[in-house]
Amino acid sequence: LMKPIDILLIYPKPTQDSPVKLVPLSILFPGAYFNKQGLTVEYFDERFDSEELLIERIKRAKEIGVSAFTGYQTGRAARILKLAKKIKPEIITGVGGHHARILPEQVLAEPFVDKVWTEKVYGEDLFPYNQQTKIHFQRCEMQYFTSRGCPFSCSFCALSSPWQPKDIKALDRELKIIHHDVGFKEISFSDPN
Repeated sequence: LMKPIDILLIYPKPTQDSPVKLVPLSILFPGAYFNKQGLTVEYFDERFDSEELLIERIKRAKEIGVSAFTGYQTGRAARILKLAKKIKPEIITGVGGHHARILPEQVLAEPFVDKVWTEKVYGEDLFPYNQQTKIHFQRCEMQYFTSRGCPFSCSFCALSSPWQPKDIKALDRELKIIHHDVGFKEISFSDPN
């Protein structure tokens, strides 16, 4: 018997041909956050995982959350949320990411959305790497955050949270752990600023 899932975190395809193969930190950091709260978390990355796996995980999930950036990815997120409601009408559906943070009322007005995650921080201070998330680091191009937020306070920006650099010792330790396991040759430091 398959274990129930408290929350299934989904990374929809960001573009039609999906040239971007970076680690899906937008679901891995919240996953670490929800794990810390004692919830059972599973992940799905539409760039790599099969539709059959998505359906199987939706059936076991109490709640699903999608990360969506404005544009093509929001359409993919909507398709997944509608599918989830069709398969399991009682499932709780949530949307996070920049699009939901900028336009929460518009996103929540969709009949297939139950909640919007509008907070600016969901686990970015945690280490999102473990045996469960290792596959995402193995099959993707390595990316990592050395800070969160931004030192500037531009009024037009979706990322208007205080800048907080990661402790250099923690950064060194975490990157060594991942490199030892995965052996990446290149890394993209994709800080939000």
